[in-house]
Amino acid sequence: MGDITRSWWLLLVRGIAAVIFGILALIWPGLTLLALVIFFGAYALVSGLFRTVRRVPPRGRSRGPG
Repeated sequence: MGDITRSWWLLLVRGIAAVIFGILALIWPGLTLLALVIFFGAYALVSGLFRTVRRVPPRGRSRGPG
């Protein structure tokens, strides 16, 4: 409980920012949709790259017997 009482203002700022972003999303729905599509595309690209790199076996080692 001590951490919350010392940093209550962070929760307040986060709540105010969420309300402002919500109002902006209602005012400019097209721009909001475009931003969400761009962020999702970037997320999918980075996630796919990391998954691909993780699947590549290290040099000198084979994945299976033989």
